[in-house]
Amino acid sequence: MRLFIFSGNNKNVVPGSPEVNHEITGADLSTATDYFYDYIEAYDFLEYSIHEKPLEVLTSKLSKTGKIVIQGSDVNQACRLLKNGDIDNDKLSEILCFGRIRANSVHSILTEMQEKYGFEILYSGIVGHYYTIEAKRK
Repeated sequence: MRLFIFSGNNKNVVPGSPEVNHEITGADLSTATDYFYDYIEAYDFLEYSIHEKPLEVLTSKLSKTGKIVIQGSDVNQACRLLKNGDIDNDKLSEILCFGRIRANSVHSILTEMQEKYGFEILYSGIVGHYYTIEAKRK
């Protein structure tokens, strides 16, 4: 079973049939079963989640052999874009505010995933101010 979480304003097309997908819009994961999903894609969840430890809540939904893809906005990269003149203050406010609860850095997320939760990082990258992390349980 696959879980797709769309917490921000953008929503992607979910591949596959509804029978194998669980789709959540927003940051409330109460309808998602713990340790059940073989594959999770989470868009902006870490930024919008009201949970004190959103990464812990998110990874608790992943099965023992599951794979997870997390996407969101990197605060360091967004500030770097502002400093370089690539974006203005309004765009920075849009990236970091507009309903978001917290700002994240791809480096801090990677460290937490590896050291605290024991994930193997398969891919991490930044395009513009967006980060993508792909990982699996060891």
